[in-house]
Amino acid sequence: MSDATAVLLIDNDPQYLDCRTQRLRASSTNYDVVQAATGRLGLDICARQPVDCVLLEIDLPDMSGFEV
Repeated sequence: MSDATAVLLIDNDPQYLDCRTQRLRASSTNYDVVQAATGRLGLDICARQPVDCVLLEIDLPDMSGFEV
């Protein structure tokens, strides 16, 4: 079992995802970052694995961030 904090980033902008992932990993080695480009993919990830924190865009291409 890992002590890392699982962070899910959901955004359809690949530059945002890469930037936020790099910043989280630079701030601590204790983050396990997972990325999703759509709300549906983010929900699928949450169903398959435990996530401690979700950072997401409100205006996603397939659904509202509020729906996620």
